[in-house]
Amino acid sequence: MQEEKIKIRTIFNDAKVLRVALEEYFKHCKQTEEVPTKIGMLVYLDITENTLYSWKQKKRNTFLQQINWAYLQIRHINDCLKIENKLIRYDNKQLAILVVEFYIKLAKENNLLYEYGLTVYCDFSNYTFIEMLNDTAIKYQVNSWLYFKDCVKLRLEFRIGKNVALMASERLNISMNAQALLDEFRLAVWDPKSIKQIPLAGNDHLRDAFDYAIEPYIRNLSANINPYFERK
Repeated sequence: MQEEKIKIRTIFNDAKVLRVALEEYFKHCKQTEEVPTKIGMLVYLDITENTLYSWKQKKRNTFLQQINWAYLQIRHINDCLKIENKLIRYDNKQLAILVVEFYIKLAKENNLLYEYGLTVYCDFSNYTFIEMLNDTAIKYQVNSWLYFKDCVKLRLEFRIGKNVALMASERLNISMNAQALLDEFRLAVWDPKSIKQIPLAGNDHLRDAFDYAIEPYIRNLSANINPYFERK
């Protein structure tokens, strides 16, 4: 206990020093592939719960703020791991059921889907999974209005150019309710190493899905377009 008091007085006499030590703990966890925990943090800092209790008694709020920050980081990392592990346990059959059930729920909220039908365009690189989605739709007896199809997947620079032109002419609009999609557009950065006008890879799942959904209608929306396109 006496050694701990000396350590606190000499090393953690500044909240900034404590913050650095906490950040080092998370770096250590990442390097060793160790899941961060509250107990692991205390062991790494070589302190005990008594130290935290004494900070509370002495109202050392700047120190406690750093500890609370670390607790939030630990909770966030562990929550992400739980979600990741849950997703990993799904096989393709289970995932297909979840996807079809999602669109069934969506259809109940929007009756127009039953009337006009819904075609979902998927990345053609996973054709086996697309067939599985359609088989699942048949089992749920919703294949009369729900159909999964491989996307055209035009060249990226072509998709971007046409979408920009359509938006500029106000023939293509994005709802302000689609904040996640709008955020991806705002965060997109052009690739400085490419001679083509294409953005850097990453943070682009919604942008790709948006492109795939628009591709089948480009011929009707845009004039002077070549009927033959090359997949990338």
